[in-house]
Amino acid sequence: MYKYFLIAILAFPYFSLAQWKTTDIPLASRYDDVFFLDKTNGWAVNSIKEVYKTTDGGATWSLNFKANSYLRSIEFSTEQIGYLGSLFTSIYRTIDGGETWQDISDRIPFDFAEGGVPGACGLSAPSANTIYMCGIYSSEAPPFVSKSYDAGETWTTYDMSAYATCLVDIFFIDDMEGFVTGCDDRESAKNGGIILHTTDGGESWENVHETKNEGDYVWKIQTPDTVNFFGAVASNPGTPNITFAKSTDKGLTWTSKIVRSGWDHIQAIGFKDAQTGWTGGSSQERTVLFETHDGGDSWEDVSVEDQSGFNRFFMIDGSTLFLTGRQVYKYENDANDEILLNIEKEIHQLSVYPNPTRNQINIELNIGQYTRTHLNLFDTEGKHLKEIRTAILGEGLHQISFSVEDLAPGLYYVALHTNEGLNYVKLIKE
Repeated sequence: MYKYFLIAILAFPYFSLAQWKTTDIPLASRYDDVFFLDKTNGWAVNSIKEVYKTTDGGATWSLNFKANSYLRSIEFSTEQIGYLGSLFTSIYRTIDGGETWQDISDRIPFDFAEGGVPGACGLSAPSANTIYMCGIYSSEAPPFVSKSYDAGETWTTYDMSAYATCLVDIFFIDDMEGFVTGCDDRESAKNGGIILHTTDGGESWENVHETKNEGDYVWKIQTPDTVNFFGAVASNPGTPNITFAKSTDKGLTWTSKIVRSGWDHIQAIGFKDAQTGWTGGSSQERTVLFETHDGGDSWEDVSVEDQSGFNRFFMIDGSTLFLTGRQVYKYENDANDEILLNIEKEIHQLSVYPNPTRNQINIELNIGQYTRTHLNLFDTEGKHLKEIRTAILGEGLHQISFSVEDLAPGLYYVALHTNEGLNYVKLIKE
């Protein structure tokens, strides 16, 4: 059974919380992406392999397609041609407005690693016949960018290992100029979260921003006007500040700016104009959402007791935006004075014992659905210390023993990063 909180606008005088409303879409562990052709026709994809479609601006949704794996991204280049990216090898295309979807992953060359294309975290269609994709957030597969100039019939793929460890999001202004984001924790670089820029269709790339904090991702990139660009920064537990990346010159130069001190798991960012925007994600206690009205110079914490795991903002225009989490949320200037949000238990559970410990810990992962898992150890400043385990795991209980004998006494974080988000446990070493 789900609980609901009804939140009045008076509780947050600086945040137009009344303008974000929950749409009537079935609850999922996570909706990763949403795309609208106009104010009425849109699609949303989720972690339980589903595509939902709306023809009335999100008032109602119907199940459109069931894929064979976790769906991460969706993009349409025309009313008829669209693409789906999954996290486990399948890439889909429709040429009939979503009536049918075909797996086209066998058309995409990926000869620099075994197993073929690993999936697609990000999609961008700057014109009717052009589609770009990138992936994936996991270091299990080489980072890549693929493109097609003939509506997905033929593809070119670039190995991005010289620039990054993982790639998450992509945005192209036109057929030749665009950006890709992710992380670069190669031994030779340790750049943390990165933003790469190309002006020749991906033939070459320039690193235009790096966070310089190992383990960071620039998780999402967004622009309301192709002049002002914003990047959401996902960091490790213990990192001292929540930050975001900002550019005011069409993405050519970037600065890091602080949202607030302390740590939360941030993945989403979206601005409706150069001044008003939001960034957020989740923690283990609440939904994390911050709002700014001065271009990110100051932020108001408007978080609520909900574990929605915000991931993607999609802007139709300055008065209508959508945000994905456990459901899909809609922003309208003329919305009612209340918002309804769902609370649900995290889909994956992480426990560590004994805690405190001297030499050895036992880690239990209760996995709610098939997912990629990255289990790591961090110090209290967010510095990565050890990789405990990286694996694709199925539903059920998984147990791991791990030695911490060589750690100095103190406080640490054991963190589990999955397709659905991040869980962590504070570990005390005696």
